[in-house]
This record gives sequence, C-alpha cells and structure tokens, in this order.
Amino acid sequence: MKLIEQLKKNGKIYKKEKNEVWIVIPYKKINDSIKEVLDSGINRISSISGYDNGKEIEVIYHFVNEGFLINIKVPVSKQFNEIQTITDMFPAAFLLEKELSEMLGIKIIGHPKPGKLFLPENFKGKPPLRK
Repeated sequence: MKLIEQLKKNGKIYKKEKNEVWIVIPYKKINDSIKEVLDSGINRISSISGYDNGKEIEVIYHFVNEGFLINIKVPVSKQFNEIQTITDMFPAAFLLEKELSEMLGIKIIGHPKPGKLFLPENFKGKPPLRK
C-alpha cells in the first residue's frame, strides 16, 4: 500500500500484520501524516484512543479502509500536553477528541467546541485516565 510507504517517511512501523499496521509518528509530523491518510482516499476514522504510559501520553488514531486497519501512534509529552485537532480533515473526530481531552487532559488545539463530554463542566481534579 502506497500510503504505508509515505507514512514510513514520517515515522516507524513497529507492528505489521496481514490486515493491520501500527506506526509511531513524532508529534511534529502528525498533521502531515493525517493529511496523507486523507489524501490517499481514506475518509473514515474509526476511533482515537489514548494511554498514559507514565512517561508520556500515547495518542492513537485508528483508520479503516476496506478491512485494512491503520493505527498511527503519537507520543505527547505530559509537559507540552497538547495536540492539533484533525476535525478539519475528519469531522467524525469531533467527539473522539473531546473524549480524549476530557479523559486524559490533553488540550486539543483548534477544536471547534472544546469542553466536557461526560464529566460535569465544573469537574476539578486529575483526568480520569491519567496515572
């Protein structure tokens, strides 16, 4: 798949199976990489997940194309703690980014309507999925 070769220029494949690939992309290359996904004809994001590994937050974008899964992982520094929205390219990311922000405390730069999704607006304290 041509897209995988393009994404390898921005990052590194760390897992590849028959119908699935996992690629880690540096933070500075994520928007270019997401645009490459869109430009390749993939217009469906299935999920955005995140994980606090203790050192940093791993944000993972999950795309599906004709039964093939493309997973792009982006390490986000806990000190920097922000990532650009992709809602301009993938409108379905709207709620996924809100959940990511709320549960892991990552600021989504440029999100069209930031705010809580599940927790009360006046919620104070550590985000529920942070270590």
